[in-house]
Amino acid sequence: MNFIRQFIGKLLLVCILLSPLPVSAAIAPIDDSEAGQRWLDVSYAQISPKQKLDIYLPKEGQGPFPVIVGFHGKNGDKGTMELNGQMKGLARGYAVAAVNYREGNEAKFPTNIMDAKAAVRFIKEHAAEYHLDKSRIIAWGDSMGGRVVSFLGLTSGHPELEDLSLGCAGENSRVNAVVAWFPALDDVRMDADVEALGFKPALPRNAAAYGNEMYGAPVQDIKDLVALANPANYVGSGAVPFIIMHGTDDNVCPITQSREFADKLSKAIGKYNVRFVPVKGAGHHVTDMLGDKQIDMVFAFLQNTAKLLREIGRASCR
Repeated sequence: MNFIRQFIGKLLLVCILLSPLPVSAAIAPIDDSEAGQRWLDVSYAQISPKQKLDIYLPKEGQGPFPVIVGFHGKNGDKGTMELNGQMKGLARGYAVAAVNYREGNEAKFPTNIMDAKAAVRFIKEHAAEYHLDKSRIIAWGDSMGGRVVSFLGLTSGHPELEDLSLGCAGENSRVNAVVAWFPALDDVRMDADVEALGFKPALPRNAAAYGNEMYGAPVQDIKDLVALANPANYVGSGAVPFIIMHGTDDNVCPITQSREFADKLSKAIGKYNVRFVPVKGAGHHVTDMLGDKQIDMVFAFLQNTAKLLREIGRASCR
């Protein structure tokens, strides 16, 4: 298995070197050194080979474990070190489910969101089988994965974004908290907002190739449709707690959009439920977020959120 992952890592390196587009996905295989029991390439739906996930359990403990559901960015893969932030949870008592999902080159929005919701429903329905705690689920993703997890934290109960025919229709897709690293938000404004920061857009959203791949038409020609793919447009009082981290030197997804997103969330659910962390000098790369300081911030936020949710739960039972 390690040989296969090393081969995949080398293959991804070749693809990245040949690609004209920036790739947030890292090139090395995922670091599973802290994992105990694991299940790889588990199908959570049957339409596409992409609808698979890997489940990793901590080495210590019997469970049920709280679970981090991890989503890679555009053109990424669940088996690369793009998921290494999520894998830091293993040593802290979290299980990790690393998820692949259909992207624009295979199926247009909102199929990526529908896949993510199907994966969450699968985890809940099979929680006992995999020693997972279905009542404690954190969605964590970067870039396009940051968009996906933001939808998970904002759109529970939106039937237009949920395809129950993918399976596990008896469960809901609500998660308990979201970790969004430099999320992709407003494609309509993306190029202008990147340029306003003094950068040349590394992934021009106004290029016809991008719009055709993601939406089936150039972004500026279908602004109303593209707006539906911006999770910030779904913020409401039902949002779960969010921690958002974004690099100040990101030339793919501008930090200003994440700041606006965090402000909007804070107004909807209270500033104590939202943390926005600018990472000075960081670009659009997972490796820029893997410092001990950033990782400790994430897990401190999740710990405090879990404590707050427990207190609310106890109060509601009195």
